[in-house]
Amino acid sequence: MTGLSVRAFGVNSWSVMAPQAVMGVAAVAVLYCAVRRVFADNNDGAAAGLLAGAVLAVTPAAALMFRFNNPDALLVLLLTVAAYCLMRATSAAPGAGWCSSA
Repeated sequence: MTGLSVRAFGVNSWSVMAPQAVMGVAAVAVLYCAVRRVFADNNDGAAAGLLAGAVLAVTPAAALMFRFNNPDALLVLLLTVAAYCLMRATSAAPGAGWCSSA
């Protein structure tokens, strides 16, 4: 991602750090969507999603990770996307549930 940004915008600190910041924002957004899907009530889901996204955004380790040029930001983004996809797959499967006795 950083290589594409540098090719598009040239070599400067902004073009190197922008993809890390975008990955951090995307990870918070995906976490919000994943947590929101857990709750049946939309208001409870939105509140829990905002709380989870805020906790991820202000965690010191995450804040440091999204500020430097390392692959950890991509790892966090891909892990949150994988968790979201897993939640969608388990909720969409027929007869699937947390404790289905089929």
